[in-house]
Amino acid sequence: MEKNKNIYVPRSNWQDKTLTLHKLPAYPPDRTFFDEKFGILEPKEDYNLLEDLSKIEIVILPGTAGDIKGTRYGLKAGFYDRFLKYLSTINKIFIPVLILFEEQIFIELPREEHDFPVKIIVTDKSIYRI
Repeated sequence: MEKNKNIYVPRSNWQDKTLTLHKLPAYPPDRTFFDEKFGILEPKEDYNLLEDLSKIEIVILPGTAGDIKGTRYGLKAGFYDRFLKYLSTINKIFIPVLILFEEQIFIELPREEHDFPVKIIVTDKSIYRI
C-alpha cells in the first residue's frame, strides 16, 4: 500500500456553482492556505490547483442524510453532484464515499435525476457498500 497519498480539498465557486480541488500542503495545514467564506475554511483560489482529475481514487463527501441505496442529500446547492458527474466522464475508477452519523441513514430517500449516487457510506457504527 502506497503511503504517500495526496489529499485535495474543495473550494466552492459561487459564480458558476462548481468545485475546484487544491492540494493540502501538510497536516496540520498552515492557516495561510485558507480563505474563510460563510464560516467555512476553503483553500485559497490559486493555491495548488489540481488540474488532472483522472487519477482521483476516492472522493469523501459531506452530507445531511443518505440511504442504503446510495442517495446522498447535501445542502441542495448541487456543487458535489455536478462535480461528480463531470468527474465520472473522465475517471471511471473513483469511489464516492459519504460520511454520516448512523442516525442520518434512511431506508430510502427520494432521488432526483441529477443526484449522483455514492458507492460507500461510512458512519460512526457501520460501513454500507452499495
